[in-house]
Amino acid sequence: MKRMEKLLDGDGVERMDLHMRRLGLGDAEQFRQMETGIENDYVVRIFDKLVQEDLLYGAFYENELIGIAGITVYEIQYAILGRLRTRVHDRGKGVARKLFRFLVSQLRQNPHIKWIGYATEESNIPANSIASHLSMDCIAKIYSSKLNRTGSGHFASLDSDTDDWQEIKGCKEKKLLFKQAMEESGMNFFPYAVYYPLPAYPEDISDDYLSGCRMWARNGRFFCLMPEEKGESYFHLKYFWNDIFEQTGLWKKAIRLAEREDRVIWFDMSESMFRSLPEKQWFETTAWHLIGEPLKEEKIDEVDCV
Repeated sequence: MKRMEKLLDGDGVERMDLHMRRLGLGDAEQFRQMETGIENDYVVRIFDKLVQEDLLYGAFYENELIGIAGITVYEIQYAILGRLRTRVHDRGKGVARKLFRFLVSQLRQNPHIKWIGYATEESNIPANSIASHLSMDCIAKIYSSKLNRTGSGHFASLDSDTDDWQEIKGCKEKKLLFKQAMEESGMNFFPYAVYYPLPAYPEDISDDYLSGCRMWARNGRFFCLMPEEKGESYFHLKYFWNDIFEQTGLWKKAIRLAEREDRVIWFDMSESMFRSLPEKQWFETTAWHLIGEPLKEEKIDEVDCV
């Protein structure tokens, strides 16, 4: 193997002559051999599915795979970067940044894409630092929370009526209610899927998505439960107002349905919701940053995620 150049690029990282390309089934073994330091990595388990149904790209140095990153497109217009992995030996050399730059350059050529971005944990300093190299801003700070036994026990013990929440079944009505809720609440992200928030409500959201989202309404409020499989079986709870913890009937109904289907309730809180949470011990919470670059006519405000 020829000696790696020790020259530095303009960002102070090693200059490596990387070849970027889309990965296929034939790259599975090389990816399995790539040492990432991640135990039981789910990407290894579903690699074949990812390269066939999504977009997964690799960075090669001297024909060796040293990094991967993926693209998932939601509702035709929103491109989410993710599944970033770098070989342990090559960390700190700008591989991840160069991969993301390559993906962004590809996406900018797609006339359908109006927004490019990614979500990362607040504690992931390297992933957060990539944003400045991509000319991206922090769009929202999100508190992704799993309701635990303590929280379930609290809400289940409250004396409240769950029967006055009426189920909404029509896709047109669901679509209108989502739009109205985003406008009324002023929430700066749309909780599209577990691990995948979007910066805004998709105006042309698909009927397939709406059909999979069970919705109940009462007195000008509504909530949704979306079944998702992400390592665990979840009900992704969607609610847009800061009075969420006053809606005891909502929680009792959601908990009852989750227990019936052996699911965990996942809820993405805005900053104001998190501040109004009476007891932090009710949830297992991780702070995330939604980072992105508005494209086309989209107007999205930058926030301070520090």
